[in-house]
Amino acid sequence: MEFKEYKFKEIQKRIRMKYIRESNVNLNPWEITNFVSRISSCFYKLELLNTIAIAINQGVALNRIFIMDREYKLNTRYTGLSLIDLNTYGINKIFSIGKPIPLAPDKSINQIRFLFEYLYNLNRILYREGRRRFTEWDRAEAYAFLRQKGLVEALGEIEKIAFDKVTFHKAPKEFAGLRKEREKIEKKYLHYIEDEKKFPVLEMKLSNHEKGLKEEEEELVRKYYNIFFDYFTKLQRPIVGIFNPENQQIQILCADYFDDTINYNTHIDLKSITHNSPIMSEIEAGFSIASMHKAEKRAAELHILEKKKYELEIRNLQMDYMLKQQEAEKNALDIYAKKIEIQRELNRMADRQEADGISGLDDTYSNKKLLQTFEKVRKGYSEVLRTNQFVEQDKSILDLRT
Repeated sequence: MEFKEYKFKEIQKRIRMKYIRESNVNLNPWEITNFVSRISSCFYKLELLNTIAIAINQGVALNRIFIMDREYKLNTRYTGLSLIDLNTYGINKIFSIGKPIPLAPDKSINQIRFLFEYLYNLNRILYREGRRRFTEWDRAEAYAFLRQKGLVEALGEIEKIAFDKVTFHKAPKEFAGLRKEREKIEKKYLHYIEDEKKFPVLEMKLSNHEKGLKEEEEELVRKYYNIFFDYFTKLQRPIVGIFNPENQQIQILCADYFDDTINYNTHIDLKSITHNSPIMSEIEAGFSIASMHKAEKRAAELHILEKKKYELEIRNLQMDYMLKQQEAEKNALDIYAKKIEIQRELNRMADRQEADGISGLDDTYSNKKLLQTFEKVRKGYSEVLRTNQFVEQDKSILDLRT
């Protein structure tokens, strides 16, 4: 069953955020690009984490969720990634963006990972020696071998294809290198199969939050339960998906951010940046931006606005006789009333999306890691603003239905 992620997202409205730089020192083009890139990464990662949480809360198993070991590239045009059918040549789309790493240990996803690693390595050998590399047809056939015969036998069949490409050029000196690669991947896979036997006991300990794991168990946690989050943290624009082995489909989450064929209004756009003093930047994004601050801080922001509005109301009453000043105060009063309305709407949407996603997760090991990573992204956002000397100046909501 396909996970309908946009069913749980506000796609009829967008948020426009204005930032103002506290320092009068000009930013060079590289610094501006870096600031926007890091802010965008924070928004994207936050939405990605909340989308993962929504998927889990909707019944998607942890071991069906994966991350690619490469990030999506800004200068590459991506199409057709939202839902990929592996029964066709779709396996080539996945192959082109990296190797999958599951959120929790999964044999089928790790088999694909090892298969891809083998194909990458063989291609490198064939390319280095000037031979014919694997084609899209070869990769589709390799995946068919995997499904029909399992990984170990598939590796042997793929090796034969590589040998044929070598013998076509009458240069069998690469045989040893090709065979060594097969043996290396096979050894990795068999080692995983041995580790797999230890997962049930380890997962029970993790679910009970037991401390004092054995050194071997700590290594298993690092290799199979934390690796997803290691890649999520170090990649600026990670690619995360869901694998459905029953219908052989892969769904890439938050594909609206980088797939040109999809537009659900959740992606990020840089609207403007001024070089005048003070330097200002304006970014437009989906409602994920509303969750960039914790609920306590969102409530505090609303309280501050309401307090300022109340103070203006008192001052307005005291200055009835000063018509000119009264008019100015009324204008300010209207502004704060509008800001309060916007902040309430932002808080409401953020609370709803977090309830569907990150704040609705059960207290399991992987879910706690998701929540910790979520908070880490929030802190990263604050750090980007601090180091670049920007502060949030204003927020507005754009209703796309009007």
